[in-house]
Amino acid sequence: YPSPDGTSKEEHHHYTMASFADDTELPFGTMVWSAGLAPVKFVENSNLKLGKGKILVDKYLRVLDQKGRVFALGDCATFAEGEGLPLPPTASVAEQQAYYIGDCFNLYYKDFDVTNEKMKDTE
Repeated sequence: YPSPDGTSKEEHHHYTMASFADDTELPFGTMVWSAGLAPVKFVENSNLKLGKGKILVDKYLRVLDQKGRVFALGDCATFAEGEGLPLPPTASVAEQQAYYIGDCFNLYYKDFDVTNEKMKDTE
């Protein structure tokens, strides 16, 4: 895609377009989705591994069997067996997890190049 300012993709980091019902579009590099206080159909129908209706994650909040590319946090996530103790479903826990994920993206994933053949899946 060309970037929002009209320059080519090679001059900017990779991004994706979110399309909304009112036909507007929003370019983004990382999307963070947040939803209410109860489990939603999105989680139930996600085809991700669930435990007690929540997405199972490892101690780094990575969703199981997703090659470290999908993260879940807050009320919709719970640690898989042996990965950590259950945490209370409170805003303060979700906020701490969000800061952790933000730091991970900023420190470790910022240099991930989706065009690099060495970083592509071999499966």
